[in-house]
Amino acid sequence: MRCIHCAGISISHLIELAAVEFAGHIFPQHAYYKHHASIDDLVSSAGKGCDLCRLIYHTLKETSLDDSSSGETLFDIIEDLEQTDLRIAINADHVFSSDPLSKVEMFDVLMVQVGPPVVLGASPSEEAYWRPAHARLALQVLREKPLYVGKYRIGRTMLDPDLASETNYTVAKAWLQKCCETHKECPQDINMPLPTRVIDVGILEDPPAPRLLVSSGAMGRYTALSHCWGGPILSVLTTQNLEIFQEALPYSDLPLNFRDAISITRHLGIRYLWIDSLCIIQDSRADWEIESSMMASVYRQALVTISALTSEGSGHGILKHDETFANIMESVPIPLDEGSNTTVSATAKIRDEEHLMHLELYAKLNSRGWTLQESMLSPRQLCYGKRQIYWKCRRRYEASEDTPPSRETYMVNYYSLPVLLSSGSTECSDTSALELDFPNCREEYYALVEEYTSRELTFDSDKLPAFSALAQFIHPAFEGEYLAGIWTTDLCRGLLWYKEMSTCWHSRERCAPSWSWAVAKQSVLWNRNPERESSPYDAQLVTYELQLKNKQYPYGQVDSCQLIVRGITINLFRSSQRIDITNPEHSVGAVYFDEPEEDGEIEATSSIFLITVDGEKHILSIINGKGWDKKEWELDTTLFSNTEYTLLVIHGPIDGDPDTATECLVLTPVVGTDAFQRVGYLNWGLKQVPDNWRWRTITLV
Repeated sequence: MRCIHCAGISISHLIELAAVEFAGHIFPQHAYYKHHASIDDLVSSAGKGCDLCRLIYHTLKETSLDDSSSGETLFDIIEDLEQTDLRIAINADHVFSSDPLSKVEMFDVLMVQVGPPVVLGASPSEEAYWRPAHARLALQVLREKPLYVGKYRIGRTMLDPDLASETNYTVAKAWLQKCCETHKECPQDINMPLPTRVIDVGILEDPPAPRLLVSSGAMGRYTALSHCWGGPILSVLTTQNLEIFQEALPYSDLPLNFRDAISITRHLGIRYLWIDSLCIIQDSRADWEIESSMMASVYRQALVTISALTSEGSGHGILKHDETFANIMESVPIPLDEGSNTTVSATAKIRDEEHLMHLELYAKLNSRGWTLQESMLSPRQLCYGKRQIYWKCRRRYEASEDTPPSRETYMVNYYSLPVLLSSGSTECSDTSALELDFPNCREEYYALVEEYTSRELTFDSDKLPAFSALAQFIHPAFEGEYLAGIWTTDLCRGLLWYKEMSTCWHSRERCAPSWSWAVAKQSVLWNRNPERESSPYDAQLVTYELQLKNKQYPYGQVDSCQLIVRGITINLFRSSQRIDITNPEHSVGAVYFDEPEEDGEIEATSSIFLITVDGEKHILSIINGKGWDKKEWELDTTLFSNTEYTLLVIHGPIDGDPDTATECLVLTPVVGTDAFQRVGYLNWGLKQVPDNWRWRTITLV
């Protein structure tokens, strides 16, 4: 038996109140549904059998506080309030905070406030600032019965916790069909040249044992798997089992990810599947070089890529079945209109809800280096989380629970690069809609490299190969030559990367020259200054010498690459002296050393100072500490390094522009040669070049 307060609630009435006062994620001050007069009345009603009161009570008991480490819940602090009347309002999860009603496409949240809500704009000294937040209930509907009130969709679609269910396969097939038939900017569903080798999975109705197929130029439709190896895989393609695998794959010995990918491919009605470790001969360097160079076409021409976002290794599986998520708490029906038999299900809102934006930021798959180009080059992706499936294509994003795209669910990092990466794609039904913005592509390239360097690779030698397919398609935006990750037409900017964290160790495998971002084992950044004017003091590329591992793969591994550069050089004295000041007086800038000196301490940043030695100006670096006080300190010359450091000005000062920074590479000489290697980056507000700083032509390796 439902209490009188709960019996009067309907979705339509709550939307009428929202039309009077609404702001995304914010409880209204005036237009809300008045519920029980106190928390004690709510508890009493729940005890008497009101299902909605019981749901609200349990939700308050289970809602932990954001800043509580003691496990304190919303109910714990509500008990101490003087005013504990309950108020209910409807809201939308997909909009931004404070968004107006005009931004709402779907109402899917009920907010329950105990006592007066927080007042926006209140100061910490006011009581209104410290009022407790509201609890949240999720609204859900059956997939086969979508509901609307006016133009608004009501409730998210209920999820099937079994990702291998017919329901989820039906959703995936519908996404694929809709994309192929209606998205002009996405590839058509036509036969494409198959990769060198694919797995023949057969047909769903009568599936034979999957086997390896050598395509010999045949055409067909295929899926591609993007996954984490997570360590050695036992059943891989080798020169020894190449013929055996063409008869039948050892299905029961295959990792669970591979068996799940076979099942997904069959249910999508697609005959062939490409998996790297089963389609590239793993003990043949020659085959690996050939096939890895064709990675771009493998993922570009796949009808859809299966992305195992949350599988940490090949044996973890893709098709999860999360029963714990499915049975978290009871659901309660709420009528769509007063007296109506059509209802929406309300349940406690999950605090750690899964959505694609969170997965793209934190999923294991997106921590791996190779998978970036797999994702960027795939025109369609069927993504598997732990709780639901997702869809990404060139036009849109979809989630199995049918939530509208929003900042809470999906994040777009690149706008121009996807257009460039899909340009020239003959399988698209309408390529005229693709407008290339080369300046923005160049800007996004550096953001892409930043993302790439934050990812992990098992082998440092893969740094350039795992990015090579992207570089190949991005080349038209830069033109010029591609030198180990840097473009000759944008050389100055390309050289000026710096560490994101405290260190940026260089690979000892000599997989890239010291001046290339590809040498870095940790994440790097660039200053965002695409419109920077050239300066007469900018460094100039004289020539270069590039030795590729294989001349057929210009975007892959390099044996060596040296730059002959003409620019202004300056002496730098590096000191191990530390001062406990964050921004010391008289500092003119900062230097970011890639690595600490041998037996030296890590330097997150070091301040630089202009000093005069024997009548000539030089640069001195001192290690920063922490502290904002203007402390007195004295220079200790005994702590100067014995290593010779040289600054090479890459971007020089611009006359009449005092706000433009001068950016330099920090170099040390390579023992036994006349060449220099990069060891850091320096940025400072130089206004003019001192007379004793001279132009030199030097070799960078």
